[in-house]
Amino acid sequence: MEEIRKAVGIALQIQREAKEVSDCLSGEYASSDGWRDDVAESFFRYTSPVARKADELVYCVTEAERACSHAAMYDAEREGRELNGLQREVAAL
Repeated sequence: MEEIRKAVGIALQIQREAKEVSDCLSGEYASSDGWRDDVAESFFRYTSPVARKADELVYCVTEAERACSHAAMYDAEREGRELNGLQREVAAL
C-alpha cells in the first residue's frame, strides 16, 4: 500500500509541474513576439504524452487502491463470519 501512495505522489507531482510550466508559457507571461508560442507548442507536443501517462497512472493507482480497500473489507467480513461461526460452535458446546 505504501508503494501505491508513493506512485500517486509522483504522478501528482508530474501533473503539478507540467501545469506550472504550461501556465508560465501561456497566460500572463505570454509575449506578443510569438517566441513563447513556439516554446509552448513544443512543450505541449513533448509533455502531453507524459501528462497523459501521469493521468493514467493516477487513475490506475486509484483503482488499485480501491481494489485493495474492497479486498480488505471482504477479508474482514469473511473473518467476521468465520469468527461468528466459531462463536456459535463454542456456544453450542
